[in-house]
Amino acid sequence: MKKALLCMIPLLFLFVACGDKPADEENTSNEESASASQSDNDDGNIEVDKNLLSVTVTLPKSFAGSDAQSLEESIASAEEEGIKVTQNDDGSLTYKMTKAKHEEMMDEMRSGVEESIEEMKTSGDYQSIQDITANDSFSEFQLIVNKEKYNNSMDAFAILGLGMNGMMYQLFDGASEEDYDVTVQVKDADSGEIMDTVQYPEALETDGQSETENE
Repeated sequence: MKKALLCMIPLLFLFVACGDKPADEENTSNEESASASQSDNDDGNIEVDKNLLSVTVTLPKSFAGSDAQSLEESIASAEEEGIKVTQNDDGSLTYKMTKAKHEEMMDEMRSGVEESIEEMKTSGDYQSIQDITANDSFSEFQLIVNKEKYNNSMDAFAILGLGMNGMMYQLFDGASEEDYDVTVQVKDADSGEIMDTVQYPEALETDGQSETENE
């Protein structure tokens, strides 16, 4: 799989790059105040509980990954960064960190998405792509392509990479279920024609239904 899709690797790996200094000890006496949270459910939403001094991120089993060794290494790396990790009975993982650490993590994720976009544009893996634009929240992307080259290639894989990057960023930033949405448009560089529009997570749900019907 192309390098531009590396951000699809289970997001626990992102905690490894969240900084070199251990997090400050948390003061829990005031954590009950100023709480704003999104609920975790069986559909795979990520719960983000933002308190006054700390942030709790819970990844459901589907996001946490199933490979035991990779999971163990990811947890160890997170704990080295001063992040408390709890393995829940339902297979989900709960990460508790300082607010500063969460902000640092979001900066790292933003840099990762931006680097992924730049690589798609410059690596040569996607010959049809001339430019990629994105809004600040990574909820909207636009692929500017050479239409002929795009239609005769597998460059549509870039859409999936952008969609996953955008969804992950929004979820970790605490997006509500209603705001959890990514739109990727494919635009012909010469004519300005919108060749395709893909919505996430709807596209993943549709693909999953198609696979089930074909079994």
